[in-house]
Amino acid sequence: MTNSNNKIGKLRSLMDQFPSENNWSNWFEDIATIDRETLSVKGFPNNRTEYWRNTPTDKFLLANTTFPNNNDLENSTLSQEVISTQLLEGINCISLVFVDGVFREDLSDTIEEYAGLDVGIFKNSVSLEEHWVSETFGKLMALGQKVMPRPFALLNSLVARNGIFVRVSKKQIKPIKISYRVDKIKTHSFIRNLLIVDSDIEVSIFEEGVSSVSSNYIWEIDLAAKAKLNHTRIQNLDRTTSVISHCFSRLNENSIYSLVNISLNGETVRNETFVSLQGKNSSATVAGLSVGKQANCLNDDTVYISHESESCKSRQISKKVLSKGATGVFQGKIFVEAIAQETDGYQMSKGLLIDEGSNFLVKPELEIYADDVLCSHGSVSGTIDENELFYLTSRGIPPREARKILILAFLDEVIDEVEDESVASEIKKTLNEWVE
Repeated sequence: MTNSNNKIGKLRSLMDQFPSENNWSNWFEDIATIDRETLSVKGFPNNRTEYWRNTPTDKFLLANTTFPNNNDLENSTLSQEVISTQLLEGINCISLVFVDGVFREDLSDTIEEYAGLDVGIFKNSVSLEEHWVSETFGKLMALGQKVMPRPFALLNSLVARNGIFVRVSKKQIKPIKISYRVDKIKTHSFIRNLLIVDSDIEVSIFEEGVSSVSSNYIWEIDLAAKAKLNHTRIQNLDRTTSVISHCFSRLNENSIYSLVNISLNGETVRNETFVSLQGKNSSATVAGLSVGKQANCLNDDTVYISHESESCKSRQISKKVLSKGATGVFQGKIFVEAIAQETDGYQMSKGLLIDEGSNFLVKPELEIYADDVLCSHGSVSGTIDENELFYLTSRGIPPREARKILILAFLDEVIDEVEDESVASEIKKTLNEWVE
């Protein structure tokens, strides 16, 4: 009971820092009210909660934390290091930039130059009673909440004051890159993003960097009929940070969604993904790659794909390289409704344990109510193959380099899911420099 009371106290401490604002729209206030009531009833998870047995929650409960004033951050001068720090430098893209959890228009590209691309800022969009955002905002997160409690998404809904809302109505020649930067202020950020892709439109979005000491993200993604989204996220790069992210997506008829998460040595990282395949012949791929190289490193990929229409396909792929006491968690579920005949669902998780002190914890699930389905799941964990290592060293390759070659080959299956060859090449270059 004491632990529960402490967590409710932390919740109230956070909520007190983010009171309601007079300029919020009615539709936004209604969503916030429902989410506040839901969180108050359900509370936060503990290590006995089904999907939180292996991931501690304390990193994401930020009691007695002082959040910086957004106005101060929006007008702050940046250090040269932040301005010059870039990943995926060689990619010709539309650039959108967050610094210390706040969207910076002054550092981002001018959106008016790109026809068919509409980008709204959180604080402006939620204050309008009539806005295209109101048709989707909160609805996709609510779908994900129905099948599995997601208390930290509810927390984000209550305290987030920053984010971008993107609508793509014409094909973009350039991909969109969203960069997260940390400057001088050690902030704790809550970011709420939304993406709508109209019919027959293909778009690529790349995210890279980390926004703060502790980050809580939400993406709501709505793909219209025949829309296609390639979504790649590169998190951390050896930073001592805690990240919890949520992707809630809805796919309509013949739409395609590909999500690739890449996490490198973050202290505590949990990526929750919910995909609702609502349209016939829709298809989703959720792939994750993580490398952990220290005892306090934990990476958790929790995926739920819901087949709700005929002839849909889904793939879940998780690869984790763990050493020096790092922990990897994969929880993946394929759910198939009775109406979803001719479903094709695939799930595979693999852990490469470099030493005995590391852990790979897996919870695969299938829940099927249709008759005509092809669904499978599998999980494998082990060490580097000594025969393969001997083969490489016997041909003159030094043992350290041979191990690196085998590790990179193990990760290649996930990198292959990145459709943009230039981005895949940059990721491989980063991994080649970073993997030991």
